[in-house]
Amino acid sequence: MKVINFPLFLFISILHTAGHAHGEKLSLEQIQDLVRVDPKYHNMTQEEKDELLHTLTEYWALKNMSVHATNSAAAHDAQSTLEHVFKILDGLALHTRIYVCLFATHSHVYDSSQPFWYGTDNIMDFGEDVMDLEPSEIICKMEQWACMHGKSKETSLSDMHTGVVMKKKICINFINFEVAIKARYGINLLGWLEGVPFQSPCAITNTEHSTPFAPH
Repeated sequence: MKVINFPLFLFISILHTAGHAHGEKLSLEQIQDLVRVDPKYHNMTQEEKDELLHTLTEYWALKNMSVHATNSAAAHDAQSTLEHVFKILDGLALHTRIYVCLFATHSHVYDSSQPFWYGTDNIMDFGEDVMDLEPSEIICKMEQWACMHGKSKETSLSDMHTGVVMKKKICINFINFEVAIKARYGINLLGWLEGVPFQSPCAITNTEHSTPFAPH
């Protein structure tokens, strides 16, 4: 039986499932079949494998640094991710008998994410027995603290930019980015659309270049 390279499998999985709803994504067996029948994925050179791994690394780096366009998308991501974590912890507790309690809440009053709490076995009795607080009271206090803490830490985009470059006020240099920004401050560019020249958006006059930025 042919062994499928793991980075290759991840690449195919991302390529054929990105942008699809959960129920529309290809199954594990379907992705394996795609890898087996496509000749371009057979007998890959080491250079091709390295390039593939680099592409995956860039993809995950961009994914981890990206933000959600809407509040509802962020709330859905928080809920689905936490539910996945809860299932993992359930399995871990079953096999190792550990006790785990987890509280999660939003950090801004306008966030639509709902507070969550989770506990294995009877761990939630700990709060009532030791601190005389029910889980609902703990999460309520945590929510209040998080929102107040988040409010006091609100930072403007310009302040964030200043912090990234160690308090040095700099302006983006589109024309000489590689030397003036990347080489000097160690700031890399991720996510700029392929085939579009790196320049100030207000300087883009070519319709062909501005089309990819339009909402779909």
